[in-house]
Amino acid sequence: MIEAEEAEGPRTGWRVVDGLGRNGAAVAAAAPATLSYTVTLPPGRWQLSAEMLPTYPTTEGADLTVSVAINGGTPVRVSVPRKTGDRAWALAVLDNRLDLALPTPLAAGRHTVSIGIDDPAILFDALRFDSLPASTSAASSPAASSSANAGTQGLSHGH
Repeated sequence: MIEAEEAEGPRTGWRVVDGLGRNGAAVAAAAPATLSYTVTLPPGRWQLSAEMLPTYPTTEGADLTVSVAINGGTPVRVSVPRKTGDRAWALAVLDNRLDLALPTPLAAGRHTVSIGIDDPAILFDALRFDSLPASTSAASSPAASSSANAGTQGLSHGH
């Protein structure tokens, strides 16, 4: 787990909001901003999820969306719908967390993860890396898999 406020580099376009999030702080952006993190993952395959606080998007009816780029690659947009009254939304509010999972697993090794925020309603809390079960045919394939939520033993990150 890497807390959002541990982003590397200058705080351009974003700020830490103390008292929010599951560990006492979250990140908000008044204008489009990109936050970067370096992580070294232990052996295995890993599901990356960006954890957000459940909020209302700036545009009514829009999804809560961020972009994720790995190792300088093309950003992938990941989103979650905000539907009042929806069971998944209600559980996210009770848990104070929405998970936006990257569709492609990450391999072991050092990675740079960049999170792009372009909606000021987004409150970004953390990056979570969940171990995925080994797969005989997909061990080297970037196919999407569901999160095993197994924790992050051996995870390290640098500034």
